[in-house]
Amino acid sequence: MQPIESQFPTIKAKDERWQSADKIWVLACYHYNNDELPDVSRWNECSLQRLVHAFMMYKEKAIPIILTGGDFTEEQAVNYAEKAALFLNHLGVKNEHLIILNEGTNTSEELDAVVKYKDYTKLAVVSSSSHGLRLSSYMSKRAVPFIFIPVDHQNTLKPKLELTWPQLSSINRSTRAIYVFFANIEAWFE
Repeated sequence: MQPIESQFPTIKAKDERWQSADKIWVLACYHYNNDELPDVSRWNECSLQRLVHAFMMYKEKAIPIILTGGDFTEEQAVNYAEKAALFLNHLGVKNEHLIILNEGTNTSEELDAVVKYKDYTKLAVVSSSSHGLRLSSYMSKRAVPFIFIPVDHQNTLKPKLELTWPQLSSINRSTRAIYVFFANIEAWFE
């Protein structure tokens, strides 16, 4: 994952590089509609990191946040963008700053919804760090001005080479790297 994640610079919420954007767009990830769980437990790691980082950016510069993602969960009639809006609203984002585009079951479809929306000049796009190359391809094909805000980094420590037993976390990162590799190829052909 290190070569994939290091292609784009880390941009923290306080960083001025993203503040020329007039909207923050948070790509969808996953939500589990289990009412028995606390709300925070209904989001997987990539969702939480994307939404919390967008909130931290919003605290630095209160601009509208675009939320995309339709009904792509295993449970029927669960709209990701609406659930994300409720979550951000509970954190303190004002209703008038939440733009809910409840469309899209993948990055390309979510971007199509944003392009149809049209009310932006430059987007600060919050997504997983491994998503940068594919996202850049989609954005350039549709001529959307943006700055990528990577979160959900898998390599949190400096890599070191040592001979040990395989770790489950390394196997998971390898699986994700293979997925990203094939998703990037698919984006290239789209």
